[in-house]
Amino acid sequence: MKIETGKFYRTRTGAKVEIYSTDNPKPYQIHGRLFSQKANSVLSWTQEGKYDNSHCECGVDIIAEWKDAPDIDWSSVPKWFNYWAQDENGAQCFYANKPEICGDHFWFAGVGFGIMAVPTEYRIKYTGDWKCSLTERMKQ
Repeated sequence: MKIETGKFYRTRTGAKVEIYSTDNPKPYQIHGRLFSQKANSVLSWTQEGKYDNSHCECGVDIIAEWKDAPDIDWSSVPKWFNYWAQDENGAQCFYANKPEICGDHFWFAGVGFGIMAVPTEYRIKYTGDWKCSLTERMKQ
Protein backbone atom coordinates (compact mmCIF):
# COMPACT_ATOMS: atom_id res chain seq x y z
CA MET A 1 0.00 0.00 0.00
CA LYS A 2 1.32 3.42 -0.93
CA ILE A 3 0.73 6.01 1.80
CA GLU A 4 0.01 9.46 0.38
CA THR A 5 -0.12 13.02 1.71
CA GLY A 6 -3.62 14.36 2.33
CA LYS A 7 -5.27 10.94 2.63
CA PHE A 8 -6.74 9.19 5.66
CA TYR A 9 -5.70 5.74 6.89
CA ARG A 10 -6.69 3.18 9.54
CA THR A 11 -4.40 1.90 12.28
CA ARG A 12 -4.25 -1.66 13.58
CA THR A 13 -6.56 -0.61 16.47
CA GLY A 14 -9.05 1.08 14.12
CA ALA A 15 -8.07 4.72 14.75
CA LYS A 16 -8.12 7.31 11.98
CA VAL A 17 -4.88 8.93 10.76
CA GLU A 18 -4.44 11.97 8.49
CA ILE A 19 -1.13 12.12 6.61
CA TYR A 20 0.65 15.51 6.45
CA SER A 21 3.88 14.59 4.66
CA THR A 22 5.71 11.58 3.23
CA ASP A 23 9.12 12.98 2.27
CA ASN A 24 10.84 13.32 5.65
CA PRO A 25 14.22 11.80 6.60
CA LYS A 26 14.43 8.01 7.08
CA PRO A 27 13.46 5.86 8.85
CA TYR A 28 10.23 7.74 9.74
CA GLN A 29 9.39 9.47 6.46
CA ILE A 30 5.64 9.70 7.07
CA HIS A 31 4.19 12.29 9.44
CA GLY A 32 0.55 12.69 10.38
CA ARG A 33 -2.13 13.15 13.00
CA LEU A 34 -3.73 10.29 14.92
CA PHE A 35 -7.33 11.05 15.86
CA SER A 36 -8.24 9.83 19.35
CA GLN A 37 -11.20 10.27 21.68
CA LYS A 38 -8.82 11.45 24.41
CA ALA A 39 -6.51 13.71 22.40
CA ASN A 40 -5.09 13.99 18.89
CA SER A 41 -1.41 13.17 18.49
CA VAL A 42 1.25 13.93 15.88
CA LEU A 43 3.13 10.73 15.01
CA SER A 44 5.57 9.43 12.41
CA TRP A 45 5.83 6.10 10.57
CA THR A 46 8.17 4.27 8.22
CA GLN A 47 7.41 4.15 4.51
CA GLU A 48 5.65 0.81 5.15
CA GLY A 49 3.37 2.35 7.80
CA LYS A 50 5.19 0.91 10.82
CA TYR A 51 5.23 3.05 13.97
CA ASP A 52 8.08 1.03 15.46
CA ASN A 53 10.91 0.15 13.06
CA SER A 54 11.24 -3.33 14.61
CA HIS A 55 9.51 -6.52 13.48
CA CYS A 56 6.83 -6.14 16.17
CA GLU A 57 3.26 -5.11 15.42
CA CYS A 58 2.08 -1.91 17.06
CA GLY A 59 -1.49 -0.68 17.57
CA VAL A 60 -0.79 2.56 15.69
CA ASP A 61 0.74 0.88 12.62
CA ILE A 62 -1.02 2.05 9.44
CA ILE A 63 -2.72 -0.98 7.88
CA ALA A 64 -5.37 0.27 5.41
CA GLU A 65 -6.95 3.29 3.78
CA TRP A 66 -9.69 4.86 5.91
CA LYS A 67 -13.27 4.03 4.96
CA ASP A 68 -16.08 5.90 6.68
CA ALA A 69 -18.49 3.67 8.58
CA PRO A 70 -21.55 2.59 6.63
CA ASP A 71 -24.71 4.63 7.10
CA ILE A 72 -26.87 2.44 9.34
CA ASP A 73 -30.35 3.47 10.49
CA TRP A 74 -29.97 2.11 14.03
CA SER A 75 -33.53 3.21 14.89
CA SER A 76 -34.80 0.32 12.76
CA VAL A 77 -32.58 -2.24 14.54
CA PRO A 78 -33.70 -3.89 17.82
CA LYS A 79 -31.99 -2.21 20.79
CA TRP A 80 -30.18 -5.38 21.88
CA PHE A 81 -28.03 -5.39 18.71
CA ASN A 82 -25.00 -3.13 19.17
CA TYR A 83 -22.72 -4.10 16.28
CA TRP A 84 -22.88 -4.63 12.53
CA ALA A 85 -20.28 -6.30 10.30
CA GLN A 86 -19.85 -7.82 6.86
CA ASP A 87 -17.90 -11.04 6.30
CA GLU A 88 -15.48 -11.99 3.52
CA ASN A 89 -18.31 -13.26 1.29
CA GLY A 90 -20.48 -10.15 1.73
CA ALA A 91 -22.93 -11.63 4.28
CA GLN A 92 -23.98 -9.05 6.85
CA CYS A 93 -25.16 -9.49 10.45
CA PHE A 94 -26.10 -7.48 13.52
CA TYR A 95 -24.62 -8.70 16.82
CA ALA A 96 -25.59 -8.24 20.46
CA ASN A 97 -21.98 -8.77 21.61
CA LYS A 98 -18.84 -7.44 19.95
CA PRO A 99 -17.67 -10.03 17.41
CA GLU A 100 -14.08 -10.94 16.61
CA ILE A 101 -12.61 -12.10 13.31
CA CYS A 102 -12.59 -15.90 13.27
CA GLY A 103 -10.53 -17.99 10.87
CA ASP A 104 -9.81 -15.05 8.55
CA HIS A 105 -13.20 -15.40 6.85
CA PHE A 106 -16.01 -14.24 9.14
CA TRP A 107 -17.02 -12.60 12.43
CA PHE A 108 -17.85 -14.64 15.55
CA ALA A 109 -19.59 -13.32 18.69
CA GLY A 110 -19.94 -16.49 20.73
CA VAL A 111 -22.34 -19.39 20.73
CA GLY A 112 -26.07 -18.84 21.18
CA PHE A 113 -28.47 -16.08 20.37
CA GLY A 114 -27.63 -12.49 19.67
CA ILE A 115 -27.04 -12.59 15.92
CA MET A 116 -29.40 -11.36 13.22
CA ALA A 117 -28.55 -11.86 9.54
CA VAL A 118 -29.37 -9.00 7.19
CA PRO A 119 -31.42 -10.32 4.23
CA THR A 120 -29.73 -9.81 0.85
CA GLU A 121 -32.37 -7.34 -0.34
CA TYR A 122 -31.74 -5.10 2.71
CA ARG A 123 -27.95 -5.17 2.68
CA ILE A 124 -26.17 -2.05 3.87
CA LYS A 125 -23.93 -0.49 1.22
CA TYR A 126 -20.33 -1.17 2.17
CA THR A 127 -17.42 -1.37 -0.26
CA GLY A 128 -14.43 -1.42 2.08
CA ASP A 129 -12.33 -4.30 3.38
CA TRP A 130 -14.59 -6.68 5.30
CA LYS A 131 -12.06 -6.79 8.17
CA CYS A 132 -12.65 -3.05 8.67
CA SER A 133 -16.46 -3.26 8.52
CA LEU A 134 -17.24 -3.67 12.24
CA THR A 135 -19.49 -0.75 13.22
CA GLU A 136 -20.75 -0.03 16.73
CA ARG A 137 -24.08 1.57 17.61
CA MET A 138 -23.40 5.04 18.95
CA LYS A 139 -24.31 5.43 22.64
CA GLN A 140 -26.83 8.20 23.25
